[in-house]
Amino acid sequence: MGLADLRGDIMEIGRTCVHADYRNGATISVLWSGLAQLMNERQYGYLMGCASIDMNDGGIQAHAIMQRLRGRYLNRDYLNAIPRLPLPERTLPDNVTAQFAATAQGLYAPGRQSLRRALLGSGVQLRRCLHSAAPRAAVPALRPALQGQLSMAGRLVSTPRRVARLVAVIGWISCGLLLVCWVQLMQRLHPAAVDRQRQKLTRWWMRNLIRILPLQVRVTGAPPAQTALWVSNHVSWLDIVVLGAQAPVHFLSKAEVRDWPVIGWLAGAAGTCFIQRGQGTSSTVQDQLTDVLAADRSLVIFAEGTTTAGDKVRTFHGRLLAAAIEAQVPTQPIAVAYRHAGERDTFAPFIDDDEFSRHLWRLLSSRDIDVEIHFLPVLDSTAMNRNQLARSAHVAVAQALGLDGGKSSSESAEVKAAA
Repeated sequence: MGLADLRGDIMEIGRTCVHADYRNGATISVLWSGLAQLMNERQYGYLMGCASIDMNDGGIQAHAIMQRLRGRYLNRDYLNAIPRLPLPERTLPDNVTAQFAATAQGLYAPGRQSLRRALLGSGVQLRRCLHSAAPRAAVPALRPALQGQLSMAGRLVSTPRRVARLVAVIGWISCGLLLVCWVQLMQRLHPAAVDRQRQKLTRWWMRNLIRILPLQVRVTGAPPAQTALWVSNHVSWLDIVVLGAQAPVHFLSKAEVRDWPVIGWLAGAAGTCFIQRGQGTSSTVQDQLTDVLAADRSLVIFAEGTTTAGDKVRTFHGRLLAAAIEAQVPTQPIAVAYRHAGERDTFAPFIDDDEFSRHLWRLLSSRDIDVEIHFLPVLDSTAMNRNQLARSAHVAVAQALGLDGGKSSSESAEVKAAA
């Protein structure tokens, strides 16, 4: 149907056309809940469509509703549309008010005409037949599906609050850049004490960033006191913030990030370990990870190699976990989940071709998101090979998230290839 190729923040949906033999609440519910799910996943902000309205008053109520819509919602030039046929002129009585309950009925019935025909004139040809109002009893079946899928509007904050959050984030990033300058100065004057002080500053900065963002963090378990390789599922760039605020840890990043403005400076000052990709073999990367762990610095890796929407845990790459075996440090599996109103959140995931600025702006529009961090039982890295270690960590994380930790035959082959 081409729906997956839609782009933009506004989606316009007209009436669903269903054959008369199948026109019932269950069928229409399936169609509209599917469209609503698409809107929910792609963060569309508006649902616009047709409405049916009683025309026995000669169209007075239809014009009153349109007048109110124009005054409240269509006052911006880029939202206004000029119809092909001019709107008929009509003077409304002073005592007429727009009754929006009439538009919620949603199905055609005898004595009703399309609001579009009423506004554009009788010259508009509508090819849809009018049907009796008897099937209208099935309409309530549509409500539960749409109420669950279209509850997004209730979770959005006001625009002023959204802007205030953005200003606070920009200000806090500016504060972080000042800390970067201070760390670089201390690196020259007292290099021995920089790493310990840097970790304290990093945790302090990330904790305060969490307070600015609409995040409520809940931690189950406790981070290990000794040096360990943290292995987590990956949903968003927010994973770095919420995990970095828990304990002194270091993250991995590709070497090119070091030269990125702002992000690269912050990452470098926070002690990020930059690795070279595409140069040498995978053992070169493993050696770099082993050196970090051998220096008594805990390391966080996202063994999936990419982000997901939080609905699954991809294969863990065993070659990344081999560093824990070489350095003889334990492996700490961690499960991270983002939820809103008890359901999987759709604002937090940073997936596909999403842009950082757009994702941040969408995130700032949300009410509080619950972040669940599970520190799972530590795995003895020296008791397993890297393939077994990757599987054990994967199963632990998947089970903690309530996802299927089992492997199909095809996935088992993928694990072997990744290892």
